[in-house]
Amino acid sequence: MPLLILIPFGVFFICCILQFWYLKKVRDALIDRHAEIFLAVEKSSIFPMQGLWKFTRASRHKALNDPDLNRHVRNLKRLMLVAYTAWAGYAVAIFITPFEAPRLPLPVANGSYVSSCCGRLILKDGQMTVVKQQVSYVIETDKEGPYVLPSVYVGASAKGFVVRQNGRALKLRLDGETQPNDIELMDDTNGTVFSFQRLSDR
Repeated sequence: MPLLILIPFGVFFICCILQFWYLKKVRDALIDRHAEIFLAVEKSSIFPMQGLWKFTRASRHKALNDPDLNRHVRNLKRLMLVAYTAWAGYAVAIFITPFEAPRLPLPVANGSYVSSCCGRLILKDGQMTVVKQQVSYVIETDKEGPYVLPSVYVGASAKGFVVRQNGRALKLRLDGETQPNDIELMDDTNGTVFSFQRLSDR
């Protein structure tokens, strides 16, 4: 998981743990110096600590003029502000951080691939040679299997290869992760898939 996501999530998680410590400080201060208020607060809720949350959020502690209690509540509220901010940062990071698919070693697909429609396509350590052009690529995998992902659009048609420098790259499917013998290029106009067979001169 990217660090950009882990940092705000970690801060939020720590704040969630620390809130119980600060809430205990508020509880102890009420028990020690304002026992009647504490009993009333506890009776006002069904679930443990729920009354204390309501007590601090409504700022009812200020009427007691207890500096120590005020300090604990102030620290608790500051902690919750940090927690909310961290959670918002985590949510933003989820949307803006790209998740990369698992990558495979480049040499696994090295070789020449041919098809009767178009001719030869060569893969060599991250550089694809097609119609006298060099296109960089990576090899990744998803739930459907491994694929070559070029840096630009590389496809095929009945008339030959199609390379568009400003086009969106398509996944060129491989038939295996270790020693693929087949790579598929697609015609984006009608969805026809062209299969390229790997030559034995690897």
